[in-house]
Order: sequence, then C-alpha cells, then structure tokens
Amino acid sequence: MHLGKKIKLLRLAKGWSQNELAIKIGRSRHLVAYIEQTGKINKGTLAIVSEVLGVPAKILASYSISEDKDTKLHSVISKLEETINELNEKCSAMNAKLAELEKKCPPQN
Repeated sequence: MHLGKKIKLLRLAKGWSQNELAIKIGRSRHLVAYIEQTGKINKGTLAIVSEVLGVPAKILASYSISEDKDTKLHSVISKLEETINELNEKCSAMNAKLAELEKKCPPQN
C-alpha cells in the first residue's frame, strides 16, 4: 500500500474530508487528493501531515500492509458494511411495524 493510500485511510479513520485535512495542514484540497492518489509527497508536507494525523513520519512512510492482507481487510470491511445495511433495513421495517401496531393498539396507562 503506497503512502497516499495510508494517508487516506488515516484521514477517513478520523472522519475527515479531504478539505478538512487540507485546512488542518494548510494546503489545498487538490494537493491532498494528489497525494492520496499518487503517494507523492515532499518531506515538509509529510512532516505536517504526519503530525496532524498523529503518526510519526518515519512510521507513516515505512509502515506497509501486504497486498494480500490489504485485500482481505477490504473484503471484511465490505462484508461488515453489507451486514450493517441489512440490519438497518430490518430495524426500519421493525420500526414501521411497531408504529403500525401502536396505532391499532395504543398503549394503555
């Protein structure tokens, strides 16, 4: 996984948009997008990004996840997202049925 993908994952883990990261590092959103897509970043910007993300630059630049593990991780994340969506749909259906029942049989005090 190249440096840009790692930066993107860390940014997303913090719940930040590219624009939010750009503001925090004092750079443009276009530069953040370029870094995430290409993995190309100068040392000065890397130092700022790593500080803002809370990860030392040396660790951020050297940390690597094998492609196999990366693929498995994305597969697990996709399955979790599918399960969450299914559960949300079931909750919505159950809430609709509950509202229907409450109309037919209002709670008695």
